[in-house]
Amino acid sequence: MPIRYVVIGAGFRGLLLSYLLSRGGHSVTLLDSSQSVGGVLNGFAWNNYHCDLGCHLFDNTYDSISDLTIEMCGGYDALMDVDLSYGSMTNGYYTEDVAVVDFSPLYRDFGEVWVKELQHSIGNANFEKACGLTLADALLDRFGADIASRLTPIAKKIYGTDPQHLDYTVISQGIFSRVRLADNHIAKILKQIPLLDEKIAIPQSLRNEVLPKTNPNSLSKNFYPRINGMRGFLERVINEITNLGGAIHTG
Repeated sequence: MPIRYVVIGAGFRGLLLSYLLSRGGHSVTLLDSSQSVGGVLNGFAWNNYHCDLGCHLFDNTYDSISDLTIEMCGGYDALMDVDLSYGSMTNGYYTEDVAVVDFSPLYRDFGEVWVKELQHSIGNANFEKACGLTLADALLDRFGADIASRLTPIAKKIYGTDPQHLDYTVISQGIFSRVRLADNHIAKILKQIPLLDEKIAIPQSLRNEVLPKTNPNSLSKNFYPRINGMRGFLERVINEITNLGGAIHTG
């Protein structure tokens, strides 16, 4: 039975949700206080160039999200690969091909404690039960006390405020859903344990070796709309939502 929904916020997540609900036959009204949808996904044309307001690329790590993004963009022909080099700097230690916090130099001294705490921590969070909790709670729930205590000052530096002042759901939106804790050999062994796999990061070059994509596509790690940049992607998604009967109100 169709349900009427109001989605507040027309950033990527709001657009994605509105698209899915509209595609499912529901009545959707998408609201945003700004004058246009997309937030920093938006852009403008300048001298035949398409300029994005933010620095954004689509990620090709998770099959379900990639498949949906490809669909929203209009298929493979509407996309192009972007070759990036990743790197992480943690406490003065630089790691290539990793885009998360890297504590692997400390594994020899603290690895036993980390693995025990990770095995006793919770898996993916149930955000419906996290009302009133903070990012500090999320870090503790996900990684245990020792890793959380090391991540806290890093999160404070990145977000400009104490994790106690940020919502629990922030953990799903930034770089703290996974952490690199050990060298590649040890990490590949640890990632065979499902509960640890979802929390431990490895270099992108090893991902398909350890966790092969179940539905491989022809795109590389990152991809980007071929026509009109992110602005073109927004225009297409807006048209899709409205053509499916959804309404979008801004300003």
